Amino acid sequence: MRDYLCVREAVYRFQQSYPNIKISIIEDNSNELENKIIHGALDIAIVCLPVRNPHVNYTVFYRDPCLIAVPKDHPMNEAGCRVEGEPLPFMPVETFRNRRLVLTSTQKKSRAVADRALRPLNGDYEVSLESHNIEAVIRFVARGLGVSIIPSVFAQNYAEPDHINYYRMEEKSEVYHEWAVLYGDSVENLPRPSRELYHILCDEKCIFPEFLG
Repeated sequence: MRDYLCVREAVYRFQQSYPNIKISIIEDNSNELENKIIHGALDIAIVCLPVRNPHVNYTVFYRDPCLIAVPKDHPMNEAGCRVEGEPLPFMPVETFRNRRLVLTSTQKKSRAVADRALRPLNGDYEVSLESHNIEAVIRFVARGLGVSIIPSVFAQNYAEPDHINYYRMEEKSEVYHEWAVLYGDSVENLPRPSRELYHILCDEKCIFPEFLG
């Protein structure tokens, strides 16, 4: 089985193959990145799904599992269940019923993923806090203001190990934050260096830094 690559390692491998090519990394919201792809200002872009512009093509290269984030002293922790061989305990989504939640704002793609996981509860919970910033959501959970659903890559980047317990969702409820490479009309029409970076990202099973071990 082929080992998975971290995104940083993929960029490093590309630079080793094309030492004379300058990589310009542009950070922007996904709508702007889609527009730049359409107008030829970018060759490729990495975004979280869903893609809003129907004229943009994409390939999913990483599915990031979402985790249940619970303050260390919250009674919800009693519902966690460890499974031998699994790095994180599991928790049923049903445990969110009648709880106070902290979520990202409705404009964020991470919120769409959380809403999908919570759909079986038919709204039987309270969203007590919303933030456009996922780091702020994690900090609110750490301070005991509610529970949340967090993509694992963000749980790693903004870890609060002394204040938050993380749980996997049960398989039937599991949802993913999907990351994709955007491009224009076709991969074949990309400039050769950009096409090579695309293949490193997509064909080498590239991932974000691993959280689940």
